[in-house]
Amino acid sequence: MDSEHLRSYYDKTFQKTLKSTSGQVECSASLLEWVRSNSPLWQRHGPMFVIELGCGPKSILEELRFSENSQCFGVDFSGIMIDHARSHTSSGVFYECLDALEIDTHPILQGLNFDLVVDGHLFHCLTDERMREKYLSLVMQKLKVKQGFFILECMVETDTLTFADDFLFLEDSRVLLQQIGNEAIPVRYIPRAETVIEQIEKNGFKIIKFLCPPGWKIISDARRVEPIQGDPGLARFLLTPLL
Repeated sequence: MDSEHLRSYYDKTFQKTLKSTSGQVECSASLLEWVRSNSPLWQRHGPMFVIELGCGPKSILEELRFSENSQCFGVDFSGIMIDHARSHTSSGVFYECLDALEIDTHPILQGLNFDLVVDGHLFHCLTDERMREKYLSLVMQKLKVKQGFFILECMVETDTLTFADDFLFLEDSRVLLQQIGNEAIPVRYIPRAETVIEQIEKNGFKIIKFLCPPGWKIISDARRVEPIQGDPGLARFLLTPLL
């Protein structure tokens, strides 16, 4: 994956979103609901270290309550999104602009272990298999010391997939390409649910909860705000390191 092309893709998409919403953005309602619904399990009585990877222009951590002296971080590789998040936050979330795969080399985040890691719909944007493996391994490393929790919500194939004419789905790699000008940009990874489960377990995670009800959809095309029948299904995971 060419990270510069992908960063440019998300920057342009976000700029269009800002224009259409008068500068107002919201975090993912479905992801926020999934994190909140599991709070009795991940919530700790003492201070917590929490991070959202791929937080976009507003982290869901802004909408959650944590113990006093907790430290919350939102990470995204788009400078435009992070600048927007920093200028509009009124919470204690610290926003950092960097690739999530490089958090262990960051001056502030390096060496930190987390009680809760939230995937901000980043996993299904990692269209390269090696990156997904590195990502899951890194999350495991960050959680293992504290036996923390990993919350993941991602695209999966549940029904027949259909896309607009400028998209091409590569069945063998499960990667969705979008034609932008003269380039085909890999924008989504859409596996079957059983494949994600295999990847998760291979990397040492225990599945505490898994939901993928029929009819749940997640929008594959950033130009739309409403899902359609041919969109991918929505899989939800609550994970912890396997002892």
